[in-house]
Amino acid sequence: MTISTQGAELKVALDGGSSTKIGEVQNVSLGLSRGALETSAIDNATDTGKTYIASGVYDGGELSFDILYDNDEAMHSGTLGALKDAVADTAAVWTILVPHGGGTSTYTFTGYVTGWDVSVAVDDLVKVSASVKITGSVTMPTTD
Repeated sequence: MTISTQGAELKVALDGGSSTKIGEVQNVSLGLSRGALETSAIDNATDTGKTYIASGVYDGGELSFDILYDNDEAMHSGTLGALKDAVADTAAVWTILVPHGGGTSTYTFTGYVTGWDVSVAVDDLVKVSASVKITGSVTMPTTD
């Protein structure tokens, strides 16, 4: 099944408040990783591959996203608030909503803004590339 990204949303909830949609998002990327623990032993047969098991914890990784930024856009105030909270060592709750076939897949996690790069170029729009370091578990897609 092919899923269109149109209609997807990125939201942030600050200080335990309600989620605010971040507008003008161009793309969102979420990367998780899990380590591997080697289980190979010296009594393994020769000419066999090393063996591994998944480590017990995973790294929530980072959320990265790009937006067409407008300082006067009310929807961007949540992002700026998250940046201020990150400086104050307060994590925000982030949600990615991806529509599909009448339902929505939802990713939810807590994270700190760790990057905020503003891009201003000739004959272009003001853009922001942001990154959020995820702390703790990520609630993987559920379908409603």
